[in-house]
Amino acid sequence: MFTAKTIEGIDMTFKVISEANKTCQVGVGDAATNVRENAVDATTEGKLTIPVTANGYQVTELAFFAFQSCSKLTEIVIPEGVTAVPTNCFNTCKSLTEVTLPSTCTSIGSSAFAGTNALTKVTTLNPVPYEITPYSTFSYMIVLRTDLYVPHGTSEAYKATTGWTGFRAYYELDPISAVDDVKVATTATQAQRYNLMGQPVDDSYQGIVIQGGKKFIQK
Repeated sequence: MFTAKTIEGIDMTFKVISEANKTCQVGVGDAATNVRENAVDATTEGKLTIPVTANGYQVTELAFFAFQSCSKLTEIVIPEGVTAVPTNCFNTCKSLTEVTLPSTCTSIGSSAFAGTNALTKVTTLNPVPYEITPYSTFSYMIVLRTDLYVPHGTSEAYKATTGWTGFRAYYELDPISAVDDVKVATTATQAQRYNLMGQPVDDSYQGIVIQGGKKFIQK
């Protein structure tokens, strides 16, 4: 277990998953052993951006109950690379108004957002809708008042997918433009690099990055 800071300067707890693959999870909770422990202090306020990497490890998982009852969080950004949001992960984050799910996410557990009664905006970046538990992942009342933002050209597919139906409104995100400006990054420079979600990334990140106002493919 180790601690690293988010871009907001908030201390967050991580657990190594694989030394060989240099991967880690946010928090130390474990459903199998019923370990329930927050990844950040329960009094943490405002926006929280989970980092793409922490101490050189790629963040690929969120722990069981990682943010349960963090009642002052208002916005959560989950990074590219995370594939699932586990059961009860954000349960009772009652001030949470906005959440961004990465394109790599393909699963959200039951009650993952139960009790997030202030939620009004969910953004999912995965262009392929995946089924979630209807009115359990997001409760019926939450769905009724929440807008869903989806990749360009996918709103009808989301409307037809189990668990994603019935949101207050559906909005399509603008597609990535200026493809001609995308180049392959072959050398590192001093300027900070960011992914398309605006999160700082380092040399271990693979994908499209923005540096100095230009897009690059970092391999």
